[in-house]
Amino acid sequence: MATPMSINANINAITRDIVKRTIKDQVHYKIPVLTLLELRKQVVPGGLSISQPVSKALRDDQVQNYTANEGMNATRKTTLDRPHFVTKNMQIPMMYDMDDLMENISGDSESQLIDYSAHLVKEAMESLRARIAKEFYGMGTTAAGLYDSIDAKTPGVGAHMQSLRQALTHDLTYGGLSRATTVTNSWWQGASIDGTYTDWNTPAVISVNFLRQMKQACLRTSPGTMPKDLKVIVGDANFLALQTEVESKHIYNRDGSELAKFGFNTMMIDGMEIINDSMLSATNATNANQWVFMLNLNDWEFRINRRRNFQIQPFTDQGDIAGGLDAYLGRIKLGANLVCWKPNGSCFRSAVSAA
Repeated sequence: MATPMSINANINAITRDIVKRTIKDQVHYKIPVLTLLELRKQVVPGGLSISQPVSKALRDDQVQNYTANEGMNATRKTTLDRPHFVTKNMQIPMMYDMDDLMENISGDSESQLIDYSAHLVKEAMESLRARIAKEFYGMGTTAAGLYDSIDAKTPGVGAHMQSLRQALTHDLTYGGLSRATTVTNSWWQGASIDGTYTDWNTPAVISVNFLRQMKQACLRTSPGTMPKDLKVIVGDANFLALQTEVESKHIYNRDGSELAKFGFNTMMIDGMEIINDSMLSATNATNANQWVFMLNLNDWEFRINRRRNFQIQPFTDQGDIAGGLDAYLGRIKLGANLVCWKPNGSCFRSAVSAA
């Protein structure tokens, strides 16, 4: 009987272990919203602050029916406002010490399985993408924590990028404008299926009909929107429930999907692209598996500062600093914010279950 290799001392002594010189990624984050905005060239420059005039009302109430002996009643009406946003800053450190330098980074192909400094940069970039994805959805660092960033650079909540949830959740201040049901700035609220601007957290069951109700709510203020401009983002369970329904009705297809070629799990319903993002899970944020977003992409931008556009700061010797370690420190910096100029054209529901 042959001696097993694991206990053959001669073989162990003269045979090299085989280690593949690549790292197999176990974690990879793709961001559907950012990918869609890049495709539409809506990732645009933004400075220290971001503002834009918006039209909030018509003057149809000032149209007058009159006869020959009636004069015109001229009054002024405010129809414009200007929400504002500020650029939010993010950074992630990268560091290696003297042992990393001597034993890996300055080594040759015999000693190096991988280039550790190159891995640090790749890993940092991927980690930054993961954090951006969480901030886009308003997820905190724990499942119980949620980011609701204010429209200022304030330590804590004010430091984070503003999220889809903050833009579309009813009654949250957004762009410096307060909102309260139908009473205060209802034109700046996220779309509401029942028109009360209080239904964002009303329990519902995912279905094709429910998506059509969300679509109707979005189109009330954006009647010229094409179906391809509306994107629906859901978690795993809700996507599978929708998939089962459309397959049973023989209406399942992926024709027209913009994100399928980038590896996203998608399908088309009524010309709208339905996107499965596994980031929407209860593990990442409480009840995030029940969040449903319908986004009118015409109204969204990712504003990014050119001087902080995923800028990589080179590794610097910390030994040059008094009391510094024998280590090298670099960082990747980003200055950006996610901005919606018309929340009424998109819809968010927070309590939509698969059954």
